[in-house]
Formats: sequence, structure tokens, C-alpha cells
Amino acid sequence: MRHKQQTQAARYCLQCDDGTQLVFGKLAVQGAVRGVAYSVPGVVGWHCLVCAEVEYDTSAESRDSAERVNIALEAAAARHPTQGA
Repeated sequence: MRHKQQTQAARYCLQCDDGTQLVFGKLAVQGAVRGVAYSVPGVVGWHCLVCAEVEYDTSAESRDSAERVNIALEAAAARHPTQGA
């Protein structure tokens, strides 16, 4: 599936806060929660190639990507035993 070319003005990473420009596309998102790794392929949104922050727009495809990332985060957190319990 091809994406419609975004014609919006440039977006900048709010996490980096140094003028790093975001790139719109469909990229994999990877990370870790409490040491448990996760990976979500094909995440549609505005990606920071420096810090890996993702901003989602209002498209259905982007909303679906955000939901898949949230599910992966919750699953990774659930696989890690709670400390102090």
C-alpha cells in the first residue's frame, strides 16, 4: 500500500527540541520496556531518526499504527515481573 505524500509544513521533534526535522513514512518502531524488547513493523507517522520519537496524524492508518505500538508496549510490560510484589 502506498502512502499519500504529505504536503504539510515541516514538523520538528519535540523530544530532541533542537530543530531535528521529522520524516513522514512507514518505519519499524523498536524499543524496550523494563528490559523487555518490542518491535512493531510498518508504523505510519512522523518519525524522528535521531531519538525514535513518533508523532501520529489523524489518518486511519496512523491511528492503527499507534494502537499496534500501544499493544506492543503493554505486552512487553506484562512480560516483565513486577518488582517488589
